[in-house]
Amino acid sequence: MARLTNIVAQTMAGGDYAGAIWLEGSPTNEETIYWLSLLIDTPVPLVGNSSQSGHGTLANDGDHNLVQSVNYITSGVWRNAEGKDRVGGVMIQNGQIFTARDVHKADARPGGYIAHGGHGGIIGNTVWDPVLSFIPTSSATHRSELTLGALPQSVTGYQRVDGAIVPVEVAVKDDEGNLLAAALPKVTIARYVNYGADDFATATTARSRSSPGSRRTWPTSRSAGLVAEGSSPYGAMHESMRLAMQRAVMHGMPVDRGEPRQRGLRPVDGE
Repeated sequence: MARLTNIVAQTMAGGDYAGAIWLEGSPTNEETIYWLSLLIDTPVPLVGNSSQSGHGTLANDGDHNLVQSVNYITSGVWRNAEGKDRVGGVMIQNGQIFTARDVHKADARPGGYIAHGGHGGIIGNTVWDPVLSFIPTSSATHRSELTLGALPQSVTGYQRVDGAIVPVEVAVKDDEGNLLAAALPKVTIARYVNYGADDFATATTARSRSSPGSRRTWPTSRSAGLVAEGSSPYGAMHESMRLAMQRAVMHGMPVDRGEPRQRGLRPVDGE
């Protein structure tokens, strides 16, 4: 992912382009276009396309999506008063324009994309001339705070050394401003489910291979953390899961847990 980011950033910065179209398989394109939308500093559109019908089949959607993406880029409907992109990364599938942040593949068929999150995500259509019905307020591309240029040269990470957790400097970019693959953090999502395990005692021992705060984590991931996806509402977790997260905090790992009432994430108790 780091190499891909560097290539796209250099390409968009080094040429006069009306926009860019990223082609990838439908299972993962939504993740890639969102990533690029956050890191690539460009004033022109980034559009993701996939095809869920094979080339040469009747009503192949891939070619149609490409034509509609080109129409979107050349229409200029995405421009603000300064002529810059006001939308950020999008996916155009089956005549619908999805924001990269909200698009989700829900079914393995043409038209199987939905907007998740409960707050929109389909901002227009390209059935005829491209039309935008909504403008997203989330920051992306040239308005993002996570572009390569905005990222620091290095950050503080943590590593186990002789049995102790010590701070270490982690390089984020090389001298030419390229993102380093070793800088990408390892973030594990621990999810509360009603029919899953309700006993996380092995996790609290910090000896399990998948344990939060596992001894195996620190030597290979100097930048690491955990996200605890609790139940809705209130972000509640099984008691043993909460204790496992607390133990991870005590090992020095950052832990966030979902808290709908706060409209975001907050530290687990005890951090």
